[in-house]
Amino acid sequence: MNPPAAVEELFISERRRPLSRVTVRVMIRQVAAAADLEHLELHPHMLRHSCGYVLVNKGVDVRVIQDFLGHSVNFLDGKVHQTQSLAVRETVLNHTHEEMRG
Repeated sequence: MNPPAAVEELFISERRRPLSRVTVRVMIRQVAAAADLEHLELHPHMLRHSCGYVLVNKGVDVRVIQDFLGHSVNFLDGKVHQTQSLAVRETVLNHTHEEMRG
């Protein structure tokens, strides 16, 4: 599926339109039920954490992961900064894809 260049959403439909939060939640619950995992009460935000765990286990620097997932925290002043750095995201994705290929 080739998403339009202007789409920033992670989940898009077959019609190349963004899926609503409710639709994504329902889809995740359906997949969990099919896998007999309802007891885990899975939800969309867990995908973000799962992605973070995979990247950590692949050796990606935690600060890069925080930036990639939008959880970058400046511990000096306690403010949370959500950075949308495309270059950092591309670096993480390229590293992950290379690792998955072999």
